[in-house]
This record gives sequence, C-alpha cells and structure tokens, in this order.
Amino acid sequence: MIQVLRQVGTLMLSFGILLLATGTFNTFIALRSTLEGFPATFTGLMMSGFYTGSIVAALFCAPLINRVGHIRAFSAFGALSAVVVLIHPFLISPLFWIGLRAILGFAVAGLYMCTESWLNERVSSETRGTILSLHATVAFLGMGGGQLMINTGHPAGTDLFMIAAMLFALGIIPIALTRATHPEPLSTSGFGLARLYEISPSGVAGCAAGGLCMGALLAVGPVFGQTLGLNTAQLSQLMAAFVLSGLLFQLPVGWVSDLCDRRNVIIAAALIVLLAALGLLFLLHTYTVAGQYDWPGYGLPLIIATVLFGGLTATFYPLGIAYTNDYLEPEQRVQASGALVLSYALGAVAGSGLSAVAMELIGPTGLIIFNSAVLIALILFTVYRQRRRSWAGVTEKESFQTVPEAIGTPGGWEFDPRWETSKPENTRFT
Repeated sequence: MIQVLRQVGTLMLSFGILLLATGTFNTFIALRSTLEGFPATFTGLMMSGFYTGSIVAALFCAPLINRVGHIRAFSAFGALSAVVVLIHPFLISPLFWIGLRAILGFAVAGLYMCTESWLNERVSSETRGTILSLHATVAFLGMGGGQLMINTGHPAGTDLFMIAAMLFALGIIPIALTRATHPEPLSTSGFGLARLYEISPSGVAGCAAGGLCMGALLAVGPVFGQTLGLNTAQLSQLMAAFVLSGLLFQLPVGWVSDLCDRRNVIIAAALIVLLAALGLLFLLHTYTVAGQYDWPGYGLPLIIATVLFGGLTATFYPLGIAYTNDYLEPEQRVQASGALVLSYALGAVAGSGLSAVAMELIGPTGLIIFNSAVLIALILFTVYRQRRRSWAGVTEKESFQTVPEAIGTPGGWEFDPRWETSKPENTRFT
C-alpha cells in the first residue's frame, strides 16, 4: 500500500479535494435554491444540468486534453469551476443557474477525466485492484465529506460559495506542482448503447436505474431534508448517510452476486430498498406534528432507513456493470464501459428532473415514491428478463468490482482488473 501511495498519492489528493468541492457545492446549491424560493422543479432541472454538462464533456473533452496536455487542461477546468461557483451569487435566477450548472458539470467532468486517465498510467497489473479500491474509497469519502462541509458556512450567505471555489482552486495545486510527465493521449473509441442493450438488457437497466435513483437522491435530497424542517447540521447528516452508505454495502453485495445469478441479487436489493422506502414513508407519517417533522423523535430511525435506502441503491450500478461483463468478450469490455456510464448518466439526468416534478406535485414524499416506482420497474423488468435468458454459470462469471458511482466517469473503469485482459486504448462515451 505504501508503494501504491507513493505512485498515486498526489493524484489521489487532488481527486479527493475535487470531490470534496463537488459534494459541498452540489448539496449547498440545491439547499440555496430552495432558500431563494425556486420551485422544486427548477431545482431538479438545475441539478440535471450538471449531469448534462458531464455527458457533453465526455464527448468533447478528450480532444481538448490531448491538444493542450493534462496539466494545462486540468488547471483550466479547475479555474473554470471556481469562477462558475463564484458567479452564482451575482446571477440569482433559475435559468442562469441551470446554465451555470451545465458549465460546472462540463468542467468537473473534465477534471475527473484528467485525473483518472493520469492515475491509469500509474496502474500495473499488480496494483490495479488496490488502486480501484482506493479510488472508490476516496470517491465516496470525498463526496460524503462534502455533505458535512455545508456546516462550515451559512446557506443564506456567500460563505459556502467561497469555500467551494477555494476547494476547487486548492485541488489544482498538487497537479500543477507535480513533476510527472503527461499521460498518453485519450482515445474516443467505443460502441453504442443500443448494441450494449442487445448484449445485456438487464445490465443496462441496472446501470440506468442506479442513475435514476442516485441522481434523484443527490439532486433533490437536500430539498427533501429542508422540506422536513431539518436544520443545516441535520440535513448534512442525512445527505452524508445517503452517500457514505454506498461504500458500506458494495463488498458484501458483490460477494453474494459472485456466487449466484446477479439478477437475483438486484431483485433482492431492490426489495430491501423498497422496504426501507416504506419505512421512510411510515416515519414521515407517524412523526408529523402540525405540519412539521420531529427530528429528535425520528432522527436515528430516519438515518438507519436512509443508510439502507442509499447504500443498497448505490449497488445497482456496479451490479449492472458486473452482470454485463458476464456476457462480454474480453476485447469488448473496455469499449462497453463508455456505454455503461452513459446509461447511468442519462438516468441521472432524468432522475434529477422527474424526482423534482414528483416532489412539486406530491410533497417531500415524492422523492421516495419516485425512487420506489423506479425500483418496482427494475424488479419487474429483471424478472421478465430471467424468463427470457438463463444466467452465466459461476465458472463463467467476472468478479464483482467496487465502482465509485458518485463519479460515474469512464476513467474510473480503467482501474478495474478486467481492463488488463482487454488491452485497448482508453475509452470515452459513445
């Protein structure tokens, strides 16, 4: 581990700081939009703009990075992120903020692509699994820590705008001062989502469902907590539970999925999440007093239900990836990675907007009802596919790998040990 940290420590430091900045600002801006009086629908559109910008970046950032080099591109994306964050308090308008979120999503995705492709050059066959685990851990801890950072300033002031901008700027420093040479240029090869769906409908559905649910939780989760009357500290605890629990369940769920039909695991996980959703609905109904929610009375049960809800939801994306790889040839795996991430990103765009509409129409329970509807659809579709296709036997299956779903960029795939058997050029969205 010490040797691995020597190789990638600086890059991981930048990566962690960037995720801390992203987690802080994404939660804060959703909270601030509510304080500004924006409808929940606009908040959802604003948050979906971030994922839309990420998709655009994955299509166009690789040529830019190749043209100017990783260090210059990283510095430019970092500076753009900081500037965009600081523009928000000067242009307090839903339409302006939707556009700014799209630009920020583009810049942040560019930062992730620079960092992850650079990390990939430091990976060897002996350290690939270790770096993948470290990468996922830093991702979840950075995003989860960002939820707690909103306690460092008042949401109604400008403190958190400045703190998030400073974190983006701070994340540039380790990369800017590195003595390392530039990585190899990025490639844009790959194949499309339609072809991947033909190979593994259940895998694509699992990735898309993960995007729909996690996109909804991260986008309007802060609005959900604020509607319940939670203060900033309580809301940050709720969001941290959503994000950090994702790392808690991946290894045990993955271990079980390696021993049986992964679709059974997807169904079981979805059923448990549905039970957690019912628990959340019961808590919200039981502890409602005069239109307000009693945090001391239901705080701990709410956190427990949230951990189950968010933690198991975060397993759908890596389960979808693992199940898809059970049916791919080794030379197809890397080309397919971009399409798998695209299915997640498209789901996140839709989940952010649709969950906001559900909350606008139903109230705070709209978020839970929306996610429950997605889970029911996933269960029904997976059961249908089980009747159409037998599962890959244990001896034919690929091992489950922890995936940093909080990021959802193609570069993270390159640390997966399955990459070693494929050997093509790096892959981006297609």
